[in-house]
Amino acid sequence: MGGGSYNGSKAMKQLSLSLTGDPARTFRSVFDLFEFETLTSNEPKKIPGGATITLLPMVEQRSLTLDAAPSMEMILTIGGTVAVNMISSYLYDKLKAHKDNVKLRINRRVTELDEGKITRIIEEEIEFTTRS
Repeated sequence: MGGGSYNGSKAMKQLSLSLTGDPARTFRSVFDLFEFETLTSNEPKKIPGGATITLLPMVEQRSLTLDAAPSMEMILTIGGTVAVNMISSYLYDKLKAHKDNVKLRINRRVTELDEGKITRIIEEEIEFTTRS
């Protein structure tokens, strides 16, 4: 695919996104991603490239270790024709200020906060879910 457009079936594809890391930076990165001062779960936000992101309700779990990091879970919904490079650029631009303190997972695959790597994983995951 090479960072171009994806012209798939009309069926929606959903990829899970997860941000973990330093608690203050993790929360700030989600605020930056959604561009709101108040976050509300289950409300889709349209992003460039023809996709939406939706914040899932936060679930806190007790940990036996003191270094437990919060995990903010989201769904990236992709349908029809999308520009993967625009989606990746949006995610990278919103998260790059936090790249030393926050980890991004796409469908449980950890990726560096690097625009090219984000693009590659999204393309691979779209292709995988299309074949499944």
